[in-house]
Amino acid sequence: MKGVKFRLQKVLEVRELIEKQHKKDLASSKSKLKSEEEGLKVIGDKKNNFIQNLNKIEKATVSQILGHYDYYSALANFMNNKRSAVESLKGEVEKKRQNLLEASKDKKALENLKEKKIVEYINRESKKEQTLTDEIASRKKRNLNH
Repeated sequence: MKGVKFRLQKVLEVRELIEKQHKKDLASSKSKLKSEEEGLKVIGDKKNNFIQNLNKIEKATVSQILGHYDYYSALANFMNNKRSAVESLKGEVEKKRQNLLEASKDKKALENLKEKKIVEYINRESKKEQTLTDEIASRKKRNLNH
């Protein structure tokens, strides 16, 4: 509304920017989490395929067995690292979700206050208009009586 001057408009605009940034941060963290989860799945599939192929081997030399063991150990280690990264990112996503929730609440509180101020302004203007209308009607009535 043109006649309404919301004194906290700049604060509201800043809170909107903060909320927007938190949304971007959350989206970025979710994207990283999805990527890490996909990587974990790929490693799990490689590990399962390796085990299936290993079960098909009938004869192997000691050096082949050691090579297979080293590869399996590396996959298991890499998988553990990915699991840790996924868990860490899940915590980060949850923290950023909470930050966004708080920013949204802060912004919503100011929006509600602004809405309340607009309603108050409309009510004030309506009362002024009604008073003016009553005064005009009263003057016309007085003029007709004289």
